[in-house]
Amino acid sequence: MPGQSNVLVRVLSAVFGVWALLGSMAMAAVCCIAMVPFALLPKGKRERYTLPMGQLLSWLILRVMLLSRVQVLGETPPPGGAMVLCNHRSWLDALMLTAYTGSAGLAKHEIRRIPFIGAAASLAGAVFIDRRNPESRAAGRRGVVAFIAAGFKIQLFPEGTRTRTGAIAERVHLSLISDCYDAGLSVLPCAVAHTEDALPTGQFGAFPLQRATLYICPVMQPSEFDDRDVFAQACWQQVVEQADRLNGVSE
Repeated sequence: MPGQSNVLVRVLSAVFGVWALLGSMAMAAVCCIAMVPFALLPKGKRERYTLPMGQLLSWLILRVMLLSRVQVLGETPPPGGAMVLCNHRSWLDALMLTAYTGSAGLAKHEIRRIPFIGAAASLAGAVFIDRRNPESRAAGRRGVVAFIAAGFKIQLFPEGTRTRTGAIAERVHLSLISDCYDAGLSVLPCAVAHTEDALPTGQFGAFPLQRATLYICPVMQPSEFDDRDVFAQACWQQVVEQADRLNGVSE
């Protein structure tokens, strides 16, 4: 019966999700132990050692725990600091960006509470923000600019949350890109497609052996633009265009 089949799929996806989550926590715990010797270094310096460990952890979660089939297209991420800009379809997005661009996360503060995973992300350079607290948001913006200026990459999902349909949200928040313009910092637009096939939004569960695609665009420099708002819109437009193309190719 179709109904029974759907129930079975949900049960199996939940079981696989629990296995993947617990396995990821165990990997993160080992990663945290490896990062501890660098924890006394100030932020902006310890990440030279801890961010590569976070990058490896993300790759292992993607390829070993979730068994995802990741396809990376486009440019090779350049060295140095940059804002890594991307559309947002799944929790998988942040893992892919960390694994393949070497970027730390910009995340809501609740992520920090996930056992071991939150600690590993924090030690690897993640900036956590309480969206309901204006002071936290302002401090987060300053922290992001300082982190990029120190030579690191950090992720930004301007849609603010994961889309449930795969379509790009109409409302986006581009103020951090404008901050990059003011500080003369690079932006690296990226786009993802079908990451929700492995980690669906709105339900607990995970699906193995799903294909997900990451496209890395050429880096964009503020010096090539005369206006901060034009720069922000141009960077986001690169994400939108590539996301649309990936959807067209996939469909």
